[in-house]
Amino acid sequence: MAIFTPLKKQLDNNLLPDNTMKRLKKETNLLDNLEIFFQSKSKWILIFSLSISFIISLLLFNRDVSIGGDDSGYIKFAYDFIKENSYPAWHSPFYSIVLSFFILIFGVNVTILKFTSVLFNLGAIFFVNRFFKKYTNHTVTAFVTITSSITYLLCSYASTTYSESFFLFFMAMFLFYFTEIVEKTRENKIEPAKQWKYYLGLGIFAYLLFLTKTVAGILIATSLIVLILGKQYKHGAIFLSASVGFHLVLSFLKKIIWNTQKIGFEDQLEALLLKNPYKESAGKENLMGFFQRFWDNSELYLSKHLMKMTGFFNADYSKSNTVITVIVIAILLFAAIYLLVKSKKLTHAVLSVAALIGSSFFVLQKIWDQDRLVMIYFPFLIGFVAFALYKILNQDKIKKFQFLFILFTGVILSMNIFQTSSQIVKKFEARKNNQGEFGSYTPDWQNYMQASEWAGKNLPSNAVVLCRKPEMSWLASDGKDIFNGIFRLEYNNADSIYNMIKEKKATHVILESFRVNPKMKTKQTITTIKNTLTYLTFKVPGCLSMIKEFGYDEKAYVLGIDLNISRESEQYLKNLETALLVNEKNANVYIEKAIYLKRKNKLNEAFDAYNQGIKEMPDEPYLFFNRGLMLFETHNYAEALADFKKTTDLKSDFNQAWYNQSITLFYMGEYEKAKATLEKAKSLGMKGYEKFEQMLSRY
Repeated sequence: MAIFTPLKKQLDNNLLPDNTMKRLKKETNLLDNLEIFFQSKSKWILIFSLSISFIISLLLFNRDVSIGGDDSGYIKFAYDFIKENSYPAWHSPFYSIVLSFFILIFGVNVTILKFTSVLFNLGAIFFVNRFFKKYTNHTVTAFVTITSSITYLLCSYASTTYSESFFLFFMAMFLFYFTEIVEKTRENKIEPAKQWKYYLGLGIFAYLLFLTKTVAGILIATSLIVLILGKQYKHGAIFLSASVGFHLVLSFLKKIIWNTQKIGFEDQLEALLLKNPYKESAGKENLMGFFQRFWDNSELYLSKHLMKMTGFFNADYSKSNTVITVIVIAILLFAAIYLLVKSKKLTHAVLSVAALIGSSFFVLQKIWDQDRLVMIYFPFLIGFVAFALYKILNQDKIKKFQFLFILFTGVILSMNIFQTSSQIVKKFEARKNNQGEFGSYTPDWQNYMQASEWAGKNLPSNAVVLCRKPEMSWLASDGKDIFNGIFRLEYNNADSIYNMIKEKKATHVILESFRVNPKMKTKQTITTIKNTLTYLTFKVPGCLSMIKEFGYDEKAYVLGIDLNISRESEQYLKNLETALLVNEKNANVYIEKAIYLKRKNKLNEAFDAYNQGIKEMPDEPYLFFNRGLMLFETHNYAEALADFKKTTDLKSDFNQAWYNQSITLFYMGEYEKAKATLEKAKSLGMKGYEKFEQMLSRY
């Protein structure tokens, strides 16, 4: 820049002669004038940004936990850490441990726990400000700080107990102090005898970040690279030793205090290696699959979610765009390369953010389409792009295009202001319509939470309740620890589901309506329970009993589980009706219901059961086959034959249906046709036909 400190200070304080002041002000360009202005207002900009972020966060504050479930999970694991001496070996053990101290003081107060995220977000803005102020300039710092304070997604996540605000706070702090310590070491501003202490602290700091988000392990690698490139081999060794040493100490403590070897993230890492985290049978991801993930995630997070954060897309927008993805990647790559060449002080931060994003995109499952996964990098991405643009436009040859910087920053700020304002209005409108304790949820989730609350109050303490979101249910029931989650199961394997229920000694299950209503479908709600129970009823059709139902639309149910129920009991018939709530297109249930009614000599009702099933599933061969058997037994041969023929039309290799056609034709006196269909059954592998064939040969 043409003007820099201390000349700026002289200008600000009018220390130069009047004629010199006038000349210099005329000679200064647009960006220089901006720099002078923002330097003089830097403290007030920070205060304003922190204040406005705090206000927006409160306006967007939501007292309920999210339907994603991770936030309630952090609370549950924090509680167990304090109350049950259980190490939180889950997504973010360090975050849960920090939350546990608040629980120790205030108890499980969701509002207070959510408010901690507001504070962490303010801390993140503070350190983002300090970082850019020291290593870029006041103009870029002002832009990044204000944008971070008004961006809707940053402020909305500041009212959740997700780890994102927490991680952004500590990541910004780490990037600031690492860069500062490396710089001071090179300039000999830290006594050589004391330098090791700083790098020891940085190594522990980096490992704590890893315990917050697995991907932060990349920070250890990029920090080592920077130290090696700077020929700080000794400091690099201390830094790495501190991280490894802290890991070993923690492993030892976990073994003797918490009796576990898990660091945290193990289950998450296993899920990342799968092709489908909800279907283990699909196997592990291959190399090309990870490259495909990189592109898929680039489209999701760079053209969809990043655009939402910059304000160019509506916060509710749900589509990605390939062209935008390519453009954004090109801009980010150019900015990164330019800053690596032109601004050595930013080397560590640029490398770290680039590596964090790149590694995340390679391993994230596409199904986990959530804006928060790129939110933690947003201030640095827009800051690096803005600083690169600033430096380019401040070159003498292209100073006439400096207005482009004003245009770039002004558009982003304006779009963010508009988007955040509109979301605040929506939030207030939604609150007007909220009714009851769980009024902020859609009907399906309201009913689920009410079912959880009821289960906690009314079921015995030794009950084992299967559900989709056990931590949410735990919170809704005021801490009744009876809920067990069903996540990754082989949904098409009835035996594995049956064995899981026996192993868990499950007594109840909460059946919800997630994704039943097409208008309410989101990628955050998965019909795990319905899929599980459907296949369970294939094996034991009448094992589910109705206990309690909730809601009028998109209902939730508390169901009892009895794998050993007698097929002769009256309750068994009621349970079959309950099974149809799980899946009305379950042929096995209709067949079982008809068989039960036939045993009770309720033939008309039995036929009604078959007819109902065929109405729901007109292409299900086994329904026609079983109805045909009953029609045959009641001597309705023509109708029975029609059902057996329909069966073979739907399933041409069904040898038993061909065989039964042959027997029916025999009783109808159609002997030649009977012989032909018998041969068809034999050709398809039918066994045990010999006696009938011998009898048929007489005709």
